[in-house]
Amino acid sequence: YNTTGCTNYSSSASLDTFALTVNKISPTGTISGTTPIKEETAGDVEGTESNIGDVDIIYKLYRNGIVVSNPDITILNIVGIYTYIYNATGGANYTSNSSLDTFILTVILDPSIIRYDDLTKRIIQFLQALIVLSSSIILMFLIRAFWEEQMTLGEMIRTGLYVGLGVFVLIMLMSPLVSYIAGIIT
Repeated sequence: YNTTGCTNYSSSASLDTFALTVNKISPTGTISGTTPIKEETAGDVEGTESNIGDVDIIYKLYRNGIVVSNPDITILNIVGIYTYIYNATGGANYTSNSSLDTFILTVILDPSIIRYDDLTKRIIQFLQALIVLSSSIILMFLIRAFWEEQMTLGEMIRTGLYVGLGVFVLIMLMSPLVSYIAGIIT
């Protein structure tokens, strides 16, 4: 502040300095979604924020350390736990924040799927199921397995009941430790 003088003051200059500091604030955000979901299902995890004056901030959603779309609607086909983190870069009015929020997504087995591993020739998963077969050459199946992990193609007994085009009756006779399971192959 400077003055050149006036009626009651001399013309000696006075200089005052004012300092004003405006601190940046930390941005906020949240993650929402459905958990658990079945395998081979699209997730719905989404990061949201409502910070004012943040046009220069970049918000990112990470799944297990890898940037994904927001919302993340990826079809997840591996059973397990996925950790999401929502973060933000800094801007003129906001600091950076490496973790605005976290979200844990659990992907569970779909109990309507049977899986057969062509490499090992074994059933790797069996629960009550409807199965899709594309071959109309196979007419009948009666499948017996001592343990689902140990069953090979050679252990299958190929007799059963053909119901209609592409539809077969499938009966799994498991060991005494596992209950009998019936389903339809379409």
